[in-house]
Amino acid sequence: MAPRADELLALGVPDMRPAGIPDKVEALLEDDRALMLDESEELSRDQRDELRRRLPELRALVEELEAFGIPETIQHDDLHDGQVFEKDGRMRILDWGDSCISHPFHTLTVTLRALAWRHGIEPGSTQLLRLRDAYLEPFGAPAAAADVAYRTGTLGRALAWHRYLAAAASGERDPEDAESVPYGLRLYLEAGPVGTWE
Repeated sequence: MAPRADELLALGVPDMRPAGIPDKVEALLEDDRALMLDESEELSRDQRDELRRRLPELRALVEELEAFGIPETIQHDDLHDGQVFEKDGRMRILDWGDSCISHPFHTLTVTLRALAWRHGIEPGSTQLLRLRDAYLEPFGAPAAAADVAYRTGTLGRALAWHRYLAAAASGERDPEDAESVPYGLRLYLEAGPVGTWE
């Protein structure tokens, strides 16, 4: 679908292309309510300030990811085994509610976290890296591309939660869902190995 990405954007698919992520994160850092600075322990004011200081690093990561030359396309952004169903011998992927136009490796952020959590696989372990590499094989891309995309995809997930919460009615803001925004920002700062979810 990469050749039709612009068409999908025109139809209203959210734009989470890497080039726009730093500006979206910068704007998010101004939204104290979304960051839950006084309501949650997920992100402190010092960590928010650290994110602001590290925006040039984020811009460099985005440039590094784009330099691999892999075009943006539609990606599920919440792909895990709970979204895959089999019927009559055919596999179907459902729940495309978080899908967006983004880097195709951003999908690994949720996929690798979910696999690590559900199967007790240590983040960054050989097992998890083999799964990452299997995904990369058809692209002919190096592991370094996926590792950079994992970092930027972590922020993409925080922004997806922010988009979801902004669209929800104010009385319907589930605190656990709301914490997903500062949680994702904190995980970016901590820069743990692929599959890190705590």
